[in-house]
Amino acid sequence: MNYCKYQRFLLFSLLFLVGCEERSRISYEQTEFVRFLHANFISKPSVLSSDTLILAFQVRPSYHIMSDTPGGDFIPSKLSLNPPQDIILGSIQYPPFSSFPLQGTKDTLRVFEDKLLIKVPLLFSKKNLDSYQIKGSLYYQACDEQKCFFPRRLEFIAEK
Repeated sequence: MNYCKYQRFLLFSLLFLVGCEERSRISYEQTEFVRFLHANFISKPSVLSSDTLILAFQVRPSYHIMSDTPGGDFIPSKLSLNPPQDIILGSIQYPPFSSFPLQGTKDTLRVFEDKLLIKVPLLFSKKNLDSYQIKGSLYYQACDEQKCFFPRRLEFIAEK
């Protein structure tokens, strides 16, 4: 009788551990590798009809994301913004990239690491707007030293 209880206990423990491993693997793959930190709007006093939007993102430690021009067949990061009708977007200014060596080759990738600041000039078609919000997303592919993950889209709202 004790032997059967012991076998059931071992079987239950094994199933529990397999279930925990599966859950931790799933939750790890579903986590984001980039967080949206904040948005700053910089107005120039001499130009009342424009702002500069500065978006701050944090790349998870020990990971990097492909830059907007990663090279090779890698997927570039891309910022998409959906401004109100009265705002015209200027050219998106991505930060300088870091070079990341590809293991086993002489090639390097162009990546973003740590804190990422992206600037976007905004031009108002009518007048200077005191408050507004811009919805956006950052499409990116995250990698560590050994593998790359499926591309993801991080949605955010920048409010002034």
